[in-house]
Amino acid sequence: MISAEANELLEVGKRLDIKVEVLPDNEAQTYISQILERFKPFKVTGHVGIGHDSFCLGIDAWEFSYMEYLPKGSGYIFFDQGRSMNQRTVVKIEDLRLLGRILEDSFGMEYFVANETADFLIAVNWYVVEISGAEKALGRLSGFRTGQAGQDTERVQGCEGDEYGNE
Repeated sequence: MISAEANELLEVGKRLDIKVEVLPDNEAQTYISQILERFKPFKVTGHVGIGHDSFCLGIDAWEFSYMEYLPKGSGYIFFDQGRSMNQRTVVKIEDLRLLGRILEDSFGMEYFVANETADFLIAVNWYVVEISGAEKALGRLSGFRTGQAGQDTERVQGCEGDEYGNE
């Protein structure tokens, strides 16, 4: 049995003809552990967040488009770790740049996303898209860290405060 979030991504991916699959439980648990150990996000339940060595983009402008700036490659999505089912659920999308198309057609969800080699971690909650990782792995998205991407990034300064879901 898989989580409602994973099931939603699978169904929408199938409908849009985007290759999406769920990793076997043991692979998923190993992958999640690797990511959490490497990036040590401060919030893995509730409004997921990384909290350090990261930069943020406003959710309104970037919820469905940040992934288009990543290099071509597969992506791994996992969810709130407060639910035991989510601790062994990872959804793999063959081309991470297509994730926005799936999410636009899905119910809202908070999640983490990373690449196969764990070079970056992105946390998406109701307030921000929070990004951490190696510049090379982030591709053009790394330009938003410094505001050098050449576009109006609507960047949220500091990933803190009410815009970040902190009370």
